[in-house]
Amino acid sequence: MSPEKHPIQKPLTTIAHILGNGDSISLFNRDEWEESNEFVGCNFSDIRFRPDYTVIMDAKPMFEVYGGMNIEIPVVLSDRCETFIVKDKKGWDKLRDEAFTFVDTITMIHDKANGYNFPMNSGHHATMYAIKRNEGVIKEVHLWGFNTFWSDDLKSNTDLIVKRNTTNRSRPNPRVSNEWRKYWKTLFNTNSNISFIVHGATEIDKYFIDVKNVKGVI
Repeated sequence: MSPEKHPIQKPLTTIAHILGNGDSISLFNRDEWEESNEFVGCNFSDIRFRPDYTVIMDAKPMFEVYGGMNIEIPVVLSDRCETFIVKDKKGWDKLRDEAFTFVDTITMIHDKANGYNFPMNSGHHATMYAIKRNEGVIKEVHLWGFNTFWSDDLKSNTDLIVKRNTTNRSRPNPRVSNEWRKYWKTLFNTNSNISFIVHGATEIDKYFIDVKNVKGVI
């Protein structure tokens, strides 16, 4: 049985910020944006950014939670994480009450029918969740810390937590980054009434030249 949900009570907004974990997240300054904006983390988002909630899709972070880590940001979990909790860890009642505040569960999207080898990442799902939560109101989505828009390097600040015995070294993987960019293109086209701004992007036109509602800014 799932614990009680604690939905985000923040009023709906026209602007959302999705906070990825690539190196370019250093460009984000929370104090430059109105508090009324929505701020959405991915995985172990930096609490200094004061996210309203964070979206965790992979089960790996749950190992850290069961190892004693508390997540100080309200959490939206994937159904994969919930399966891990229920089946591998024998139920929600085995999870410490203080581990995190549970917001919602969402379905992990893996478009196998169209030949995708990998599911959408936490950034895709966080973006979709923020758009759905602010449906009919949202006009802009700012994407921060997503280096895979212009690079094949999958390096993430979350690596420093999930893989405690490794450094945050380069992890180039064109197969993954290419599929993630294709997922983004579908997401942009599906939400053509929303403007998407990718911060830190240097060569975004290379992949999204025919998408009118996305632009890269340095």
